[in-house]
Amino acid sequence: MNILSLDPQNGTDCRTLRIRDTSVYENKENVFNAILEIKIPGESCFKAFDVSLGFDMIFNCKSLNICCETCPEGFTDLPDGNYELKYSVAPNETTMVEFNYFRNCSQFKKYLNKSCELFSNKSSDTPKEFKKKVEALYELKELINSAKYSAEDCLDVDGALELYDEANKKLINAKGCTNC
Repeated sequence: MNILSLDPQNGTDCRTLRIRDTSVYENKENVFNAILEIKIPGESCFKAFDVSLGFDMIFNCKSLNICCETCPEGFTDLPDGNYELKYSVAPNETTMVEFNYFRNCSQFKKYLNKSCELFSNKSSDTPKEFKKKVEALYELKELINSAKYSAEDCLDVDGALELYDEANKKLINAKGCTNC
């Protein structure tokens, strides 16, 4: 029996999406017609890719056909949001895994900028003010993580998007955040 599994990698390069095949195959010689399908946030159709067993692929706007006309080729950030992933092998109708991958790369980069800014300016705050800001930053990180958990583990994409929006509002309203 084949156990299909994918591992989309989180990272801070928002121009790329890396997906690895972490499946366990009973007999690789008898496994064929491997297909990876990706539905990008805001799209209505899946984009299909023929892959080989054990693949480790990096996607960008060009490979996903979503580059903007005026942007440098291959350098447009991929959108944040819920990516639906399907991976199947023959017989593809019955040997498939499907799940959500909630990408929040640009939001996480904003969070990292806020974190760096906070710790770089630590000396300008009283210990009490600094502690309060660290606690707020921790709560923000939990909110960002909760959006991912909501989509990926609870299968509640609408709830994930609400949490994502709430985290974005907090990032925008954060005092002294020049890069958010």
